[in-house]
Amino acid sequence: MYKKLIFSILITFAITICGCAALQQLIDKPEVKFQGMSLKNISLFEAVPVFKFIIINPNPMGISVHQVTYNLTINDLKFIKGVSDQQTRIKAASSGILELPISFNYMDVFKSASEFIGSDKAEYNLSGSIGIGPFSIPYENKGEFEVPDLPALALKSVKISSLSLKGASIVFDLELENNKDFAIDLSTLDYSIKLDGKDFIKGIQTNISPVRQNSRLNLEIPLELNFFELGTSVYKVFKDSSADYELSGSMKFNIPKIGTRDFPFLKKGKVSLR
Repeated sequence: MYKKLIFSILITFAITICGCAALQQLIDKPEVKFQGMSLKNISLFEAVPVFKFIIINPNPMGISVHQVTYNLTINDLKFIKGVSDQQTRIKAASSGILELPISFNYMDVFKSASEFIGSDKAEYNLSGSIGIGPFSIPYENKGEFEVPDLPALALKSVKISSLSLKGASIVFDLELENNKDFAIDLSTLDYSIKLDGKDFIKGIQTNISPVRQNSRLNLEIPLELNFFELGTSVYKVFKDSSADYELSGSMKFNIPKIGTRDFPFLKKGKVSLR
């Protein structure tokens, strides 16, 4: 205790008489180690990467982190630059954790909806300095983070409620799957469905409920068919128990601070007719 008191008096005297330059001669420079990054998504398009540092204080007295400057580059694009004035106290002869959260919007990173859809990873470079006591300690780290997927869309089944030589009453059962830990709010679904290469229906689905985290949402689209108007080739599609399908169109999202954007999709597969 007595040694710490003497040490504190000496430091106070150095600051008063000589300033920070003298103080740097009296105390050892803390060490900064980058511990990693965790990505906290708050929505499909907004995320908060949290960069974690360990500050090691070798001195016999506590020391404070008083400022963090940062320059975040994503995909070689100079993106976010700023200063965080957070206060963190590191105990004597100890270490502490410093977390630096930086929020951003994916659509400020990617030039187009197609580029966003086609990317599963993004590379980042974070650099800056951490003000600890009288020191300004530089840091730099490179890494990558995942880019979230749009909800997966598929045609799960075609339900036939009635079928005759004149026509049919059918329901297309679409499924939206969200495998993320946050809900996805889809504004509008613009769709077109083909069965065995034949156009069956086009339309726009609105008032879609949010797809909850790690869940699925089903959309039912009814259709009345008249075989006399459409021809016998359409009738022949329903003679089998399944058909090849093509589901295309676009998903529309209202992106915070960006506005409305359309994201195209194309899904092909086999669907049961029942």
